[in-house]
Amino acid sequence: MKDMNTIKKVVRKLTSARSYNRMASMYNKVAPKQKTDKPIAFLIGFSKWKRPHVETFLQEYEVRFVEDNVNYGKLFKEVKLYKDPVFIVWGYKESQKINAFSATYNIPLYRLEDGFIRSVDLGASHSKPLSMCLDSQALYFDSTQRTDLEDILNSYDFDANSELLIQASESIKQLKDLQISKYNNVEAKDAEAIYGPKKKRRILVIGQVEDDASIKRGCAIKLTNNDLVWIAKTENPDAEIIYKPHPDVLFGKRPMQSNPKDVDHIAHVIKEPLSLSDSFKTIDHVYTITSLAGFEALLRDIPVTTLGAPFYSGWGLTDDRQPVERRQRNLTVEQVFAAAYILYPKYVNPFTKRETTITETISTLQMLRQINNQKEEAEVIEEHALKDAFLIGFSNWQRNFIESYFSNYNVNFISSKNSLKSTMNKLNKSQNKVIFVWRYSESVEIFNYAQENNISIHRVDDGFLRSTGLEETKSYPISLIVDDNGLHYDSEKGSKLVDILSTYEFSKNPELIQEAKSAISLINSLNVSKYSFGVSRPFSDVYGEKQKKRILVLGQVENSILRKSTTMDMSNNDLVWMAKVENPDAEIFYKPHPEVLFGQRTVKSNPEEIAHIAEIVEEPFSISDILDEMDHVYTISSLGGFEALIKGIPVTTFGTPFYAGWGLTDDRDDAKKDKTLSLAELFAGAYMLYPTYRNPFTKKEIGLIEAVKLLSAMKESAKDQPIILTPEEREQLNLEEVDLEGKEPEFTSFIPRESTFNNLAVKGEDKGKIGVLSKGIRDIPNLQSFLDGEVTFSPKESVNELSYLAGWGMKPSAKKALAFCEEHNVPYLRLEDGFLRSVGLGVDNYPPLSMCIDDVGIYYDGTKPSRLENILNTTGWESEELMEYARKAKEMILSNRLSKYNHAPPIDPHTFKQNGKKRVLVIDQTFGDMSVTLGLADEDKFIEMYYTARRENPEADIYIKTHPDVIAGKKKGYFSNIDIDANTFFIYDNGNPITLLNEIDEAYVVTSQMGFEALMLGKKVTCFGLPFYSGWGVTTDKIDCPRRRVVRNVEELFAAAYLLYPRYINPDTGNRGSIFDVIEHIIESKKSELTTMV
Repeated sequence: MKDMNTIKKVVRKLTSARSYNRMASMYNKVAPKQKTDKPIAFLIGFSKWKRPHVETFLQEYEVRFVEDNVNYGKLFKEVKLYKDPVFIVWGYKESQKINAFSATYNIPLYRLEDGFIRSVDLGASHSKPLSMCLDSQALYFDSTQRTDLEDILNSYDFDANSELLIQASESIKQLKDLQISKYNNVEAKDAEAIYGPKKKRRILVIGQVEDDASIKRGCAIKLTNNDLVWIAKTENPDAEIIYKPHPDVLFGKRPMQSNPKDVDHIAHVIKEPLSLSDSFKTIDHVYTITSLAGFEALLRDIPVTTLGAPFYSGWGLTDDRQPVERRQRNLTVEQVFAAAYILYPKYVNPFTKRETTITETISTLQMLRQINNQKEEAEVIEEHALKDAFLIGFSNWQRNFIESYFSNYNVNFISSKNSLKSTMNKLNKSQNKVIFVWRYSESVEIFNYAQENNISIHRVDDGFLRSTGLEETKSYPISLIVDDNGLHYDSEKGSKLVDILSTYEFSKNPELIQEAKSAISLINSLNVSKYSFGVSRPFSDVYGEKQKKRILVLGQVENSILRKSTTMDMSNNDLVWMAKVENPDAEIFYKPHPEVLFGQRTVKSNPEEIAHIAEIVEEPFSISDILDEMDHVYTISSLGGFEALIKGIPVTTFGTPFYAGWGLTDDRDDAKKDKTLSLAELFAGAYMLYPTYRNPFTKKEIGLIEAVKLLSAMKESAKDQPIILTPEEREQLNLEEVDLEGKEPEFTSFIPRESTFNNLAVKGEDKGKIGVLSKGIRDIPNLQSFLDGEVTFSPKESVNELSYLAGWGMKPSAKKALAFCEEHNVPYLRLEDGFLRSVGLGVDNYPPLSMCIDDVGIYYDGTKPSRLENILNTTGWESEELMEYARKAKEMILSNRLSKYNHAPPIDPHTFKQNGKKRVLVIDQTFGDMSVTLGLADEDKFIEMYYTARRENPEADIYIKTHPDVIAGKKKGYFSNIDIDANTFFIYDNGNPITLLNEIDEAYVVTSQMGFEALMLGKKVTCFGLPFYSGWGVTTDKIDCPRRRVVRNVEELFAAAYLLYPRYINPDTGNRGSIFDVIEHIIESKKSELTTMV
């Protein structure tokens, strides 16, 4: 290996970077591949519990399992080392990167799924499968494309193999006699006892999980189970319709899009476990969308109507409502069975681990079923049967919405007016019951009764997103939690939430974590919380701009519930004192609980006793609005602590709230857990897996994202928003005299003078001095002209006079400035080059002619808002005058081919092939570029970008634009070692970006500014990161940013990014200037250089 590295270094020295990269690419193409005794298979999407028995089904391969958090760049390099590798994917769990790589390098991608005779128990119970199907095209339920099973059914010569058909007939008989199905975990029952005496023709409707892949890929139109029931009833008006919902849907394990209760007036809904074999008895016809049950009905000679296109439809056996033109012949049931159950799957004995036959598998399954522990099965049946729900402790107003959360039960409200004897009589009359209690409101007698009779008590409470009003205002909640242990704040008994957080394997569900991250971003951008009050003034308007560190102390209702969440005897006032003692120089804000604040709960520790050490927040601010102004939060166990974590604020807890002990908080009570969690994992457990969300108006179940947006809309439309006054205003002014609009801020001439646009200006910049520590910033010519406050290079000597300390963006070099800000409680002001910077490069000592000044973030940091993003999210500044200036400036930039730097010559037209093909530009950046990391991208994104560009443009020439620093050998690029095809070319010439972009048809970028310049030229741009110009409706985005919620056109983006966001100087005077001063200077400088060259 050392010899090879030495050779590489020598070759690099003897050749140019361009030649070396081409040689490396050629070598990778022709390098000998590693050989293995067996073909190597890279397995994707397999849970760890599946892996041992999956290997037994794939003994012809050398198996490598790919982890969910794989580095795709490293994976792809490894795959290319081997001769004839394959990908094997569980279902459709591969990423787009795998598809793109597989297609580009012609690596086979197979899919694996359970077979049609699987096991005794369900797959969800981690039971080992006895059969599996490996398909080289698509899975059997995917009617949108060919599958190996479909090919067998289309082409196999069944007539030439009579032994196969005999085996098929015998296996069908064996399955029917033994009543064996795909899953076999339900005991035999008398169907007639469930259906009742048969008096007329019977139609069985088979329900499915409505978001299951077999429906998504097997049914061309959107159908629900209830639609299917109605179709069956309409087509058979005189028949008895029996509807068998999917067990997971009926008992709440999987979401339903349609409620069985909505069709129980036209169909007999089966509400208890019933095996398929039993359910077919006395049935004359079956309706299904794509369920395997339809084929099992065919095995019993029952006619079947399919609304989708399962594998068994289209062969002349079924009444099909969705034709599949690829299916070209008629087959018998035996022939379809032979293909699907014998030729297509592989059977493996679970004990010997050897391949076996269908006959032996059926016998093995029957033996396993006979010895299976029936006790567990009986418990499942008892748990899942429709029960009587007795609801205790619920107010009358709650009854209007609460039933929608318990639609799978026969709901019985127990009134507080009921005597204990009456309540006991009601409970005793029910043979199948469960008790739901609002929080801990049951009596001791009820609790003991439940314990003695082994009746489960489920506790109900509001979820972590509730409403725009308090519970005491009788506003309906948008979410509820139901916990069969204790509630999340009960550290004595524990809770289902803690169980979820302790046991759930989040790493196996990357989609859940990604959705959690998106939801966190949305919650932060919309500023919603559990109680999302609408407010009329910013927090800083009431309590002033932050001058030093601010600590928020969250009060709670001091009752028995609070005592359940801590082992300490601590009051709210004790908590305030702790915060003050530990932060003597900080500003302490104490926020009593909203229900205490509004007089709906009694006060036990008087806030007036700590008013001399803390500011009492008596105004009805939403917690989310207050947190935006805070640096640290102290709480016993308030949910506000977790909402602070969501916003990235440190939290100290003195109790044991659900979010303590996972490594995210400073915990003073005994809250330590057995593992650590990321914020996204903790959020996913608490906000996604634990609660249920419902629209309080329609009563229909909704998802978290929809709930957040609905709560935000409710907050915005609140009619009775409270008016918030400063303490001085409360004392000195009557309500009628208060001017809620405030003073108009001062802006540049481009910006409308309206108070709603405070986020266009840097707040308070001119109210004090701007400190500078960095020598590099000090040496910037005309620095003072870029800043509104007086610049001081000795900030330590004038700390109390500073409005900001300036640093350079988010670069590592800014650490010193950030540390100063933290130490002295001074806001940080980020400086960065503007998008029209200078004539030449900064490294060549060309001074900046424009600069971005940002007190919010910085434009290339997609992880948080920036002043530019806030401008774009604000409407009303788009005046006709401003937009005319923008159009004029944009036209001058393009016509004169101006860019951020303007030193490079025009691109050589001969750089491009003159073959009439479409030209696609893929833009590289320097490795480690901060805009890449902060733009939510990495090395894998660049690889994905190239393969996507090739896949989406198979006939095009692709040109990879190498960064100038890579060309100069100063830095490494992301495409330095990528393999390219024959129609991909590197551009190693350092040409003018506008002339380059004029030659291409489409651009793919991660975060490069060239992407925006391409937009200015009217080119299509696809973004794989989060640059400032993505997410506004003008780009094709691979990363969603929920914060960016306004649709913009290119001119508006230009106006914000080139006119409102940066500042320019007049190069001739050194004073503050305009974009037109800079444009004219660069044009004249370029002309002068050209004249000198001539």
